[in-house]
Amino acid sequence: MCSLNCNPQSLDPPFKETFYSAVDKAMLLLGESGKQATYYHLEKTFKLKRNTWHKNPDDFAEAVEQIFGPGAQLLLKAMAKELYSSLGLKFEGEAIHFSYLVRKAQKQSMAPEPPRPPRRPRRKPHEKTQRRKEAKHPHHQRRGHKKGPERNRERQRIPGGHG
Repeated sequence: MCSLNCNPQSLDPPFKETFYSAVDKAMLLLGESGKQATYYHLEKTFKLKRNTWHKNPDDFAEAVEQIFGPGAQLLLKAMAKELYSSLGLKFEGEAIHFSYLVRKAQKQSMAPEPPRPPRRPRRKPHEKTQRRKEAKHPHHQRRGHKKGPERNRERQRIPGGHG
């Protein structure tokens, strides 16, 4: 597992593919010809070949910023959002630099799922509870509990009882 300062050259192949797919989808905001022109400009002017963008997202982001000026932030944000969405991660990087977001997404995509807490074993029912369930009386009545005239007769029989 790597920290946010990991070596981008060690990006795993599935992440690399997801990264390029996210960049391609976000670049389509410019249209197919705009995307191709940008890729050409990145390679010829900035000497950034497509298969190296994932190795240094800082250089890639800087080149995109030089090409598009302030508008580059919208494009980079779209790339980061697409990357997070493709990895099934929650995007929370409104004002954070693109390269940080890429490294964070790579780290989170490699993190194993958190373990589930173990299930608590079922407890045996308490003895009184078990007796109540086995009793013939309805659940809402306690054993020996009488209502109405029956209750009055019981009270009369009990020495020291009411009545």
